Amino acid sequence: RTFSADEARNRERVAVVSEATAERLWPNGDAIGREITLSSAYTGQTGQRAVRIVGVVGNVVAGFYGERRDHPTVYEPGSVESDLSTLVVATRSDGPSSAASIRRRLSPIDPSGSVEIRTLEESVAVQLYPFRAAHWVASALSAIALLLTITGIYGVLAFVVALREKEIGIRLALGATRRAIVGLVVRQSIRLAAIGVVAGALLALGAARFISSHLTMIPAFDAVAFVWGMVIVLTAALAAAYGPSKRAASVDAVESLKS
Repeated sequence: RTFSADEARNRERVAVVSEATAERLWPNGDAIGREITLSSAYTGQTGQRAVRIVGVVGNVVAGFYGERRDHPTVYEPGSVESDLSTLVVATRSDGPSSAASIRRRLSPIDPSGSVEIRTLEESVAVQLYPFRAAHWVASALSAIALLLTITGIYGVLAFVVALREKEIGIRLALGATRRAIVGLVVRQSIRLAAIGVVAGALLALGAARFISSHLTMIPAFDAVAFVWGMVIVLTAALAAAYGPSKRAASVDAVESLKS
């Protein structure tokens, strides 16, 4: 059960715990009727206080948006007469009219108290701000890392193709067409890039599984990001191989044989 009106009014030493709390403290038994001792750090008062459990409720994300649903939670009876109270109010209408109605109903309870009213969207936005800031910082770092990856792949492949100019000249002298030369170099370069992309994707999947155990309500695997990352890297490899190979295929076969 939950609290009775008398328990709330008299702040009796009873408590309701979440399912996660009950499973953590009594994995093989019933939590109802058991007693737990709450420390001063939890209650905000001096000394410890023993409370008797009268009910078990479901798990919720209590307080901060980033907490897990299985975070242990203990509820005590209270009243709106405490120094700091938060009420969650469901309204049929949004906007200033609801806020004015809430203030009008709360003013007789404590005329001198200050009432701060925020919508659920505003409360969530405040709590999500650190996540959004971290998102943009991580996105910027990821973009820089991807740019370094692309430039690195382009530079390495362009250098490797440039080293093969004599080989390409010999192939041309032996009858290979320029189109065949470009296709050969591009296929070999894409094969190497594909091996690297597959290896990187497997490592990223492993990292995503590890990270997922530390995230709440945020998916660790984003298929769209994975696919686009692979496409961008392969496109960079294709561009890096095509440009230099086309220039290498335009060399003079006779000059290559002379050298």
